[in-house]
Amino acid sequence: MNENKSKQNELLEVIREMNRASDPNKLQTVSMSEMYETVYQSQPAVIEDFLYPGLCVLAGDSKIGKSFLVSQIAFHVATGKEFWNKSVSKGTVLYLALEDQYSRIQKRMFKMYSEENTSDLYFSITASTITAHLENQLNDFVRGHPGTNLIIIDTMQKVRGGVTDNYSYSKDYEFISQ
Repeated sequence: MNENKSKQNELLEVIREMNRASDPNKLQTVSMSEMYETVYQSQPAVIEDFLYPGLCVLAGDSKIGKSFLVSQIAFHVATGKEFWNKSVSKGTVLYLALEDQYSRIQKRMFKMYSEENTSDLYFSITASTITAHLENQLNDFVRGHPGTNLIIIDTMQKVRGGVTDNYSYSKDYEFISQ
């Protein structure tokens, strides 16, 4: 009887904890002790000491070589070859080159890598906007290519959707969060 009561109490505590965890009015916290006692799964860097999982924004003046740089990153991740003497986590790459044409991309890649190529680097020169179907398109690509570990969107402005010229940090933050 005591054992049944104990199991009942454990079950009730689990239910209470689940209710607390799903209550949007409760701030979810973790104590330092709990954090130290928990084994968290770490994600390896895409490029050692350079590029990590998550969102990264590369910004700079026009025509300084941002697209050239991300083309190099894309190729190295898709092939698993070292980048700037740093180890690379090989995976499938989707590069949305939304201000390019396939012929220009082909020329750039051939100029950079000659005949060396990979079937793990995919390009697209068209995509929906974030307010339309971009998320669905990206999810569909990842479902079809489960080894995807890098998606490059060149440029953010092309997927922004019906945004006016009123730029602000808060609007950029809201957009990027999507």
